[in-house]
Amino acid sequence: MELSDKYRPRRLQQVRGQDKAVARLRDYAADGGLGGRAYWLSGKSGTGKTTLARIIANSLADDLFIEEVDADWLTATDVHRMRELWESLTWGKGGRAWIFNEAHGLSYKSVRCLLDAIEPGKIPKRCAVIFTTTNDGTALFEDEHMDASPLMTRCCRIKLTSQGLCKAFAKLAKGIARHEHLDGQPIERYERLVNDDGGSMRGALGQIQDKRMLAGE
Repeated sequence: MELSDKYRPRRLQQVRGQDKAVARLRDYAADGGLGGRAYWLSGKSGTGKTTLARIIANSLADDLFIEEVDADWLTATDVHRMRELWESLTWGKGGRAWIFNEAHGLSYKSVRCLLDAIEPGKIPKRCAVIFTTTNDGTALFEDEHMDASPLMTRCCRIKLTSQGLCKAFAKLAKGIARHEHLDGQPIERYERLVNDDGGSMRGALGQIQDKRMLAGE
C-alpha cells in the first residue's frame, strides 16, 4: 500500500497544516451538518483536497455509496442519474456522496445540468457533491467559453493554503518514516524534501517509500 493512502487522515482532527479549511468545515458541521451542500475545494496538488473531500464524504456515506471520478468524465446523463439516486433515498438508508476531481475539466453540458442540481436546498441533507481542483477563479472554463462564477457561487468554497505547510508536513513525514523504519535524516532534510516536492505531502511520502530518507542516502 502507498504510504500516502495508508496514512491519509480519516478525521478532521488528523489533518495538519490546513487549520482554516478544517475550521470552515467544522463550522458547516455545527450549522446543520456537512450534508445538503456542494463543496468547491481548490489548492495545489498534494495539499489535502482529496483528503478533505473523502472526510466529508465518509461523514455521510459508506465507501460503497461514494462515487469518485475525474470531472472530465462527467456527462449530463450522470448528473441526472445522481439526482435520481438522491431523490430515491429513504430514511432507512444511509447517505451518498459524489467527488468530482479536477473540476476545471467539467464540460459545458455537465455544468449547465449541475447549476440546477446543486441549487441551495436541492441536495438532500444526507448527500454531498464535492468538487476538487488545482485551478481557481472565473477563468476556470475558458476553453469552454463559460464563466465559472454561477457554479462556484452555489458551492461552499474552501481554498487550501500552501503557506506554512513545509514545517507541518515535514514533522508529520518524519514521524511516518520513523514508524515505517525508513527514517535516518534530521528534520531539516524532511523540510527540504517537502519543499522540493512543491509542498506536496503525497510526493514527500513517495520519496520516503523509495527509501530516500534512510541514513547514507
